Amino acid sequence: MKLGTAAHRIVLEEYLQTIDAGEERIARLERHMEDLLEMWERKAEVAATMGLRGFQTCGAMIIASELGDLRRFEHPRSLMGFLGLVSGEYSTGSRRRQGSITKCGNSHARWMLIEAAWTYRQAPKVSRYLTQRQEGLPREVKELSWRAQNRLSHKYRKLRALVADDKPARPLETIFVVDGHPSHRAKMVVAYVASCRGNLSYTFCRPMRPI
Repeated sequence: MKLGTAAHRIVLEEYLQTIDAGEERIARLERHMEDLLEMWERKAEVAATMGLRGFQTCGAMIIASELGDLRRFEHPRSLMGFLGLVSGEYSTGSRRRQGSITKCGNSHARWMLIEAAWTYRQAPKVSRYLTQRQEGLPREVKELSWRAQNRLSHKYRKLRALVADDKPARPLETIFVVDGHPSHRAKMVVAYVASCRGNLSYTFCRPMRPI
């Protein structure tokens, strides 16, 4: 890339060095996390979490540290409530209305789970990287990981189909801007625009004086 002035080149180099410094910092922190993981009592939990799609070392360690001992949750609903992933409810008398998630729980763990959940939009697949992370894991963990992919991917497609049915796609409207020529105001043109039922419209611009 060639820039016209020395000032522009200096600014570009400063930006590039900032990006390089940020990437080096991320790599340095990830190495520290991997070193700490070797001595952590929750290493087995982190390894099992990494056997799921969407979780690598950083995400799995965050989930393990934020959630702690999962046995303290008597039911998955209790865990979802702790994370703020349950629907909010606005009820009056016999009327019950549920809205969006409450977001009242652990925001850090919720953010990490949502980031990982984006990977389940894709079709179920055991990629090369997931295969490497699953090396040495029990068969039960691998089977659970595969069931989770199939279940969540199917649920995503099902919910997306429901949204598409509730909100049918609206054809794009085409707008023509024309001048005041008599041919543009002819009955044939007006009738054709009306037959498009809102998908085509036209407007007249003000006449301009010749320069």
